[in-house]
Amino acid sequence: MATHPRIEIFDALCGALLVHLYEQFPQRIHLEFMDLQLEQKLEPLEPTEVQEWMDLFVDTVSWLEEEGFIRTETGTDDQDYYGVRLTMKGLAVLRAVPESVQPAPQPLIERIKAALGSGGKIVSEEGLRVAVSTVFAAAKSLGDV
Repeated sequence: MATHPRIEIFDALCGALLVHLYEQFPQRIHLEFMDLQLEQKLEPLEPTEVQEWMDLFVDTVSWLEEEGFIRTETGTDDQDYYGVRLTMKGLAVLRAVPESVQPAPQPLIERIKAALGSGGKIVSEEGLRVAVSTVFAAAKSLGDV
């Protein structure tokens, strides 16, 4: 089953954003689109395609906040945010080890990092999709953290 292109972009943005916030935790940070390690993914794109990613970045930040994964103090019209930090729910989910991962349990944050690779190169689209989906499933099983 093919994944919708906007969902693939969402998965990449969501994964990169969660990794970035996890690595900065517990500090509140100023967050901009270009802070995310997605260079290799964005390099071959046309300016209009990069703009689509930037627009989806805003929607991804908004959605993650609405779902309780992150908290922001304020946003601007320039697509950047101040006082951004993982919530308890976001941190708990990223540190969770799914029961289905055997024999070598690995926290979800490590699975996302492995799928993203370094320098913005997505090593595994499928691995990233599964890791991000697992984050949301884990959050649902935790209920209100």
